[in-house]
Amino acid sequence: MPRLVLMLVATMAISLTASETAFSAPIFLDYSGFDTRLSELAASAGIAAFSGAEIDTIKANIKSDLETIYSDFDATFTETDPGGVTDIWFGGTTAPGGLGVADGIDFGNMVLDDLSRVFSANFDFIIEAGDARATQIDELSAALSGTAAHELGHNLGLRHHDAYGDLTYTGGTIATGGAQNAFIMATGSTGLSETGRETTRTFNTHEKVKLSFASGFNASLPTTLSETADFASTIAAATAASALTLDPLAVVTRSAINILGEITTSGDSDIFRLDLTSGTTLTADVNNDFSGVFPPGFANGNTELRIYDPTGTLVASNTVSAYSGNTFGAGGFGDGFDPALFNVPITATGNWFVEVVGEGGATGDYQLLLHADTVTSSTVVPEPSSFALLGVGLMSAGAWRRRRQRKDQNEKQNAV
Repeated sequence: MPRLVLMLVATMAISLTASETAFSAPIFLDYSGFDTRLSELAASAGIAAFSGAEIDTIKANIKSDLETIYSDFDATFTETDPGGVTDIWFGGTTAPGGLGVADGIDFGNMVLDDLSRVFSANFDFIIEAGDARATQIDELSAALSGTAAHELGHNLGLRHHDAYGDLTYTGGTIATGGAQNAFIMATGSTGLSETGRETTRTFNTHEKVKLSFASGFNASLPTTLSETADFASTIAAATAASALTLDPLAVVTRSAINILGEITTSGDSDIFRLDLTSGTTLTADVNNDFSGVFPPGFANGNTELRIYDPTGTLVASNTVSAYSGNTFGAGGFGDGFDPALFNVPITATGNWFVEVVGEGGATGDYQLLLHADTVTSSTVVPEPSSFALLGVGLMSAGAWRRRRQRKDQNEKQNAV
């Protein structure tokens, strides 16, 4: 793992655990019921049923596409069930129109046996009866593998608005020209077309940053910072604190850190300092859509993100990642109430500040992902004695409970 550069003071409480992951994640491609679903698809599309050899070709294409899409990560796809692993099932059924569904949004891959479902029979719209058989097979394979990669992405923490993650912040709505639909997390609400589904898509930089935190999919993981006492709540306090360098990532030229924090009282906020270089960009993204089983006690907080330049001037803010088709920053779609600020331009070298505040006085827990260009000396700065480092992505349930207990003790001591 890239070396962490720490500048510490004696009073700062730090714990850093090993960041190596013990295994490459096997993903089981479950084709039980798949032949039946393809027969239903062929009948609905008005074409001849697929032969056994053609079905084998589709399966081989799906596996090859998934290996290509996830080639930057330690992902192994197998048709032999090893048990207790992530499963992509191609034989399920649902109402017409449904293409796939994931168990949840599991940032960090804390639940290793999540299930992704691809409803293969509903892909009849991909088939053009007049096309050559080879074209039908190729386009169907690409559509199925794209949806499989998309649903697996959800189970590794990705969301639909991440498809817009390579846009540059402008302070207003952005007309994308459809750029988001080249990426895996694009979907109907982002404007993904039939032609787009028939084309092999890839992950954008922001999606790759988030996947870099997935346990079992990376040889090492970036740091997760856990709040054990209140972070800095003013720019002055953040400026005076010590520094932690962000972790350079292996798959993209970005450095990143994940922060688990809590807004404890109405009007409270947490402020982080980053030392950035002019001409680069900074992304701040709140991710509170955990799978239902992790972590215990996590109370999603409705938050607002704010970024300040070295003069303390507010230059970017967001309360919800709204989008619709080729528009980002407005529209009828959004992933929960989680805000994101993608690629905010850094216009001056120096201390920049990211603030997380409860929207409308809300309280609760949050998870904040920060990433910036690796060429910078990006640093995140909480107050002394206010954090613990976990190099294994997200915290275990036990670590989360200990965090809450320590905070409760600190608050009781402060009240005395």
